[in-house]
Amino acid sequence: MFRAVPSGRAGDVRGIRHLRAGDRVVRHVAHDGLERRLAEFIRQGKSFDSAAYKQRLETELGVIIGMDFRVYFLIGLDFLGEAKGLGIPVGPGRGSGAGANASYALDITPHTPI
Repeated sequence: MFRAVPSGRAGDVRGIRHLRAGDRVVRHVAHDGLERRLAEFIRQGKSFDSAAYKQRLETELGVIIGMDFRVYFLIGLDFLGEAKGLGIPVGPGRGSGAGANASYALDITPHTPI
């Protein structure tokens, strides 16, 4: 898969490290991301229900972890981060995960589902 990647770039993709990631990792990354997103709302003067965002994230994380999809989300986060860092345009997300608050918190999608 990485043969077409410029020299050294394949080793920079952090998602591979997450193959054995525990529940704690995805929870930590998602909660940190949500806090950054909510801080953006505050800076922009937007009103929002912090408790609703946090409760929905917990519900979604329960499903993600319960279905063992945490690695899928973490690798998606890393690939998109790498693409953005290289200036490669990325879409707004697609599939059932695109409408998730977890995807928003992880900066996989740019639109809040709430």
